[in-house]
Amino acid sequence: MSDAERQLLKRLEESVLFSGALPKRSVTSHAESVGLSEDERRARVQVGISAIEMVKNFQQLAGMVRKLGTEKYEPAVPALAQLWRECAVQPVRMAAGHALRSIGSASARAALKDLLVDGDSMSVFMAVRAMFDEDPPSAFERFSRYFDEDVLERPGGSIVAHEALATFSPSLLKGGNEPSWFEPRATEWLRDDPRWIQLCVRFRKHQALGRVARDVLRYADKSAVAAALEAAQSTEERREVCVVSEPRGDLVTRYLNGEHDAVWKTLREYEAISGALREEAIAVAQETMKRVLYNSDLLIPRFKEKGWVPLFGAFHTPTSEEDTRVMLEIERRTGGPIPPSVKAFWDVVGGIDLVWNYDKEEDPPDFGLDVELFKLDPVSVLPARSVTYLFEEWDDAHEGIDPEVADPFDLELAPDYLHKANISGGSLTASSCRSWARIRFSRTRRTSFASWTIYVSLFAWAAFPAWTDI
Repeated sequence: MSDAERQLLKRLEESVLFSGALPKRSVTSHAESVGLSEDERRARVQVGISAIEMVKNFQQLAGMVRKLGTEKYEPAVPALAQLWRECAVQPVRMAAGHALRSIGSASARAALKDLLVDGDSMSVFMAVRAMFDEDPPSAFERFSRYFDEDVLERPGGSIVAHEALATFSPSLLKGGNEPSWFEPRATEWLRDDPRWIQLCVRFRKHQALGRVARDVLRYADKSAVAAALEAAQSTEERREVCVVSEPRGDLVTRYLNGEHDAVWKTLREYEAISGALREEAIAVAQETMKRVLYNSDLLIPRFKEKGWVPLFGAFHTPTSEEDTRVMLEIERRTGGPIPPSVKAFWDVVGGIDLVWNYDKEEDPPDFGLDVELFKLDPVSVLPARSVTYLFEEWDDAHEGIDPEVADPFDLELAPDYLHKANISGGSLTASSCRSWARIRFSRTRRTSFASWTIYVSLFAWAAFPAWTDI
């Protein structure tokens, strides 16, 4: 190797990245990561913010790391492995991970594989790719234990299995809906080992793995998928869902008497409801949403008085006939009713938006509290009319798709806390074809929409739930 790479590595090792004063990222297991409280999660984010603020030339340093990877400079592996494990400056850490994979030596791959059990999604992504790189034909055997039911049922137990299947899922769709894979060899690996398709068929309806498994099947060889589906369907038992329609009769009265948690706990004991029991559940949900509306009516004038500007233009969007039409269309498309909690919110409240409009040139108003309020996850739930764009998206994605590998129609209810803070993030979504809506914050974190809105209905800390983490 040339002296240039040696000098580059020396400069990197003498940089602030290897200073003892620089905050380091924590390595936690998948179970520990899933179990983190909101304040612990935000504390981890703050470590990264503090670290990047200390490293003013992080882009230059990340470029140096990438250069060592491009040149496949093996003597840099120990330093890169340390950055990959400890560095809290995310751009540098990502560069180190890709540099290790590019070098591709046994020690470089070992550094990546060592973090397979780390709760960070990028750690799992790179570890899984390193295992495939090492020996694609044996990958299925090495990952098979992560698909055992006892492993999947553990907290965070589905993370490795999910990432292994995601290797074969298109990362994006180009013009004309042509799929593109992040890993260019993925389709070759899938074709060479049909057990991956059989595995996806087996898990196509799994709560944690179903979505990614179906995504793989939609873009895999159609004849191979059809054969695997036929073989599986001949042996699968059809499970009957227990639907209860007999009303309890006392739930609304109990709720009005203050048994809020107990009533919702009773309702969630049912797997599926219909008829008179569903109407009773909707009536309970409407009482919850009346409290949401009441509290929002108290808060919104105070926000206006302070000069707060909502992100989507209106603090409160009352329900309308258009919302009713949209809800009927959702039920027509899904063949199932909208969950009572979501329906009640859209019927009684409509939509609420207390997110600061970060497109404004001026800063949010000063509440005299020395904290960035717009980063505290302010309450926001979209009205029903806002989800109509999902109809065309879902139709395009599922045109000509076998119902066995089609995704459920999910409702996007709100931006997540990252989007609310003008940071790239996701959305809070809920399945529309179940009796109870489960909000999905990520693939490992879920809560019921009813529980979330009950918490919101109290408007803890004046509509900024994340205030409790300060």
